[in-house]
Amino acid sequence: MARVLGQSLSRVADASRFLIGQSFLGPESTEYDVAQQAQMARPLADLMESTLAYVYGLQLVDQLRHEVADRADIAAGQREVTICFADIVGWTELSEEAEEERIGSVADRLNTMATDLLRPPARVVKMIGDAAMFVSPEPEPLLGLALDLVDAAEDDEEFPQLRAGLASGLAVGRWGDWYGRPVNLASRVCSRARPGSVLVTEPIADACGGDGYRFSAAGQKRLKGIGAVPLWRVREARPDD
Repeated sequence: MARVLGQSLSRVADASRFLIGQSFLGPESTEYDVAQQAQMARPLADLMESTLAYVYGLQLVDQLRHEVADRADIAAGQREVTICFADIVGWTELSEEAEEERIGSVADRLNTMATDLLRPPARVVKMIGDAAMFVSPEPEPLLGLALDLVDAAEDDEEFPQLRAGLASGLAVGRWGDWYGRPVNLASRVCSRARPGSVLVTEPIADACGGDGYRFSAAGQKRLKGIGAVPLWRVREARPDD
């Protein structure tokens, strides 16, 4: 727990430092200016103490409310889940060619979209620069989220295209992260998706076939370290379908 808290609060502290720097410090700031702004850290820390406790309580209650595994699975940390990866198309080229401010704004926008479009019981596992990883005990909320993310990127002229991949199966949950075949599979599926599309494995297509989605066979795809896997493209069903 100490390790998880340290990693998580390190990100919170880094975000707070960035907030202060962006709000009050400029390229011409002196050491005296920095020292003055450092004095603001104490009130911010006092505010964060109550805020973190409140948010932690909400998150914990929400996760317990949507817990669907039995007690044996909870103790073992292994359960049936759906994993989704969504990443930015052309991130490597963007990182090489764009200005730092542009790169940062794109990463911030992905974080914002992932948070705003999230629907319980799906949860964000982590943000990885150009990608986001999600988990859900049910496939449908995560499939809807993936489609919403891709559509939001398409509607934003200032944002690159996204692509997403989903897979389900038994995975092991440890300290806020997930491991196992569906994690590896979802990551590989995402890497084979076309820009602006969502690609899923066959079990997800079978589970969500009657939920307002339209699936089309993408054929067998050879995935690195896994082998050939039948995949399906998905989009929301339209009235004329």
